[in-house]
Amino acid sequence: MFGDLAVFLATGCGIANFLPASVGALLGCPLALLSLRLSFARQLAFILICLVAATILCDLAAAELGAKDPPTVVADEYLTFPVAVFGLARARHPALLAGAFLTSRILDGVKPPPARQAEALAGGLGIVVDDVISNLYALALHALLGFFIRRPFRRWGTPPSED
Repeated sequence: MFGDLAVFLATGCGIANFLPASVGALLGCPLALLSLRLSFARQLAFILICLVAATILCDLAAAELGAKDPPTVVADEYLTFPVAVFGLARARHPALLAGAFLTSRILDGVKPPPARQAEALAGGLGIVVDDVISNLYALALHALLGFFIRRPFRRWGTPPSED
């Protein structure tokens, strides 16, 4: 029973049959928006909880499905996406969130070093760490771009206050 629940959650409630990783990753957008409403410290805690949950869910689902990284398992996609917008309050702007999403998906496909090498890690860790690395690249890229083009998006909010 627990294995069935893990597979259900890890497959994004079974929503994705076509391009499962990209469709499943869309579930990460509401999580990212939720995280952006939190203070920096709470946002970090939220992301760490998501990463632990992703690792456990992916590990259980992969074992249940009998594959190292089944394509239908998308918890690694949606639970790691908030990393791509960590601390970027302006990512609440729809265009910037869409840009972060597209950048994340492209980098997940390209798998820049050491993301591809991280796939060799055992179990859920190997399934999740490559996505974390790709999303860290996306975060770095958007933070750098935000430094240069932040003025047009200023009205979308200031960083949340520390609670």
